[in-house]
Amino acid sequence: MLLSSVFFKSLRDRRMSMLFWFLGICILSGLMVSLFPYVSNNEALKEFADTMDPELIAVLGIQGLDYSTGAGYLNSEMFGFMVPILLLVFAIGLGSSSLAGEEDKRTIEVLLSEPLTRTRLLLEKYAVMVVGLGMLGVMVWISVAGAAMIFSMGVSLINLAAATLSCVLLAMVFGSVSFGVGSITGKSGLSIAVGSATAAGTFVLNSISVLVDSMEPVKWISPFYYYSGNSPMINGLELLHVVLPLVLCSLTFALAYVAYQRRDLRL
Repeated sequence: MLLSSVFFKSLRDRRMSMLFWFLGICILSGLMVSLFPYVSNNEALKEFADTMDPELIAVLGIQGLDYSTGAGYLNSEMFGFMVPILLLVFAIGLGSSSLAGEEDKRTIEVLLSEPLTRTRLLLEKYAVMVVGLGMLGVMVWISVAGAAMIFSMGVSLINLAAATLSCVLLAMVFGSVSFGVGSITGKSGLSIAVGSATAAGTFVLNSISVLVDSMEPVKWISPFYYYSGNSPMINGLELLHVVLPLVLCSLTFALAYVAYQRRDLRL
């Protein structure tokens, strides 16, 4: 039966977009890593990095600029901004289109006309987001690791996996927020807006906690702190920074589950 597995059908429907995402990640990784031999030997750039205010750098979620080592370069240039942004865009977009997108397109009735419960539909759609994001994370690791070997960056593949996993967990938190809002309201536009605004707001909170001493405690409510606070590209994973994002995702999914079971859907 065509719709016997919403999970596999949804992945199949996104196969072309996923392919373009994979290609984009590979091209970005190759371009960024190829610059390392030139950047690492550029004394003027090193001097510029040394003169920058550490607090200003920390506002961007980077624990110091370091272009002299492969790990420092990747931490500053790729995992400091580019990779998180790409994965956030992917996760929020996928989370918003999972269920709310079906209602916007008026295809939810077709899905529910099959012998599918709302619980199974919710679980399989959420699994699509998690698996899709995981696949993109694996592609990040493979492409960066491959390029790093070609250009002899000397990075730890374990720490690279740690940084990639942390980035996937960060994106999953806001993807879950977008998924949850879409499940509660059935409006994909609103779910994108809320997911994006939550990401931007918590990023600002994390930045403020670095600049203002009295605001330091607010860092604990920002997922960005659990992503970058330990600099996993350099120091590896910290258990707390893995567990808490998973807890946030679980709570968001639980709220979405309760709301979706009780809400009148837009058929």
